[in-house]
Amino acid sequence: MVSFQQTPHSFSVREILFFEPEGQGEHCFGYFEKESISTADLKRAVSVQIGVPLDQIKHAGLKDAQAHACQWLSWPSTTVPESIQGEGFRLLKAARHPHSLSIGHIRENHFSIRIQGCLSAERFEGPFLNLFGAQRNMPGLNQVGDMIARRRKWTPFVISQIQASLFNAFVLWRYERNQAQPEPGDLWRHVHSKKTFSDDDFELLMQRFQAGEISPTGPIFGTKSQYPKHNLEQDFLQQNGLSEKSFESWRKKGRGARRPIWVWPGDFTLQSDEKETQLSFSLPSGSFATVLLLWALDRNRLLQLDFPNFIEDHVFPD
Repeated sequence: MVSFQQTPHSFSVREILFFEPEGQGEHCFGYFEKESISTADLKRAVSVQIGVPLDQIKHAGLKDAQAHACQWLSWPSTTVPESIQGEGFRLLKAARHPHSLSIGHIRENHFSIRIQGCLSAERFEGPFLNLFGAQRNMPGLNQVGDMIARRRKWTPFVISQIQASLFNAFVLWRYERNQAQPEPGDLWRHVHSKKTFSDDDFELLMQRFQAGEISPTGPIFGTKSQYPKHNLEQDFLQQNGLSEKSFESWRKKGRGARRPIWVWPGDFTLQSDEKETQLSFSLPSGSFATVLLLWALDRNRLLQLDFPNFIEDHVFPD
């Protein structure tokens, strides 16, 4: 039997930024170790200790409360503290930098996961669908059209929930069409890059895709969405009673973006005995380790977007 329950003992994650603090500047970067505390609660506790308003403490990404995590925060200061600590967290290192942290500064997250039972590495070979995980609290696709039709005052949080739901639904729609394989006219993205590109040499693109260098992208729908040369995304919207104009009321709060459809775990290692399997791997920022687990061990459930509550013990099918 193979099972997993997310706890700080079984789930560890650490952030890796695109850059290191320069050692000078008007902001302080702090690298914190935390356990059984959310990023929001960590920021509140740090705010109280250093006397900096909460809205001036920035993060690059959210980290699960039920985890052992290491993550960066920043705040305006030319003073580097020697120690910040409290229940469930402590400062590991700090340095100055010219600019504050913001979303998108994370290059990748490195995970260590303990699973009860014996697994082989073959279960994790190849890429997996880069779906948003249950942590995004997404509405169902059947709710999205009604939400867009009725809501007038949009918040970025609600918009991001709808965007995540539509992305997941589109990827699964493409998966049912042809296993979400690349198609001529796709917009592509390099691993660890935010820029998309297109190319008419489909044979070369497929070679690079199969080598794990690039992935076709899917839409984070919004007011300034970039669409590929084919009409798959417009067809998907039309089949669900939506159109490109459906997102106009979001204005600047939901401009839209592109997201890779496929992700390859990096630096993957697996150690297993009869009782436990230890996984270690890295994922680009925004990809979900729990989605990788479901893809490898409970794919049918993932393809139904039926996410288990991993805070409770989940038994994977044989």
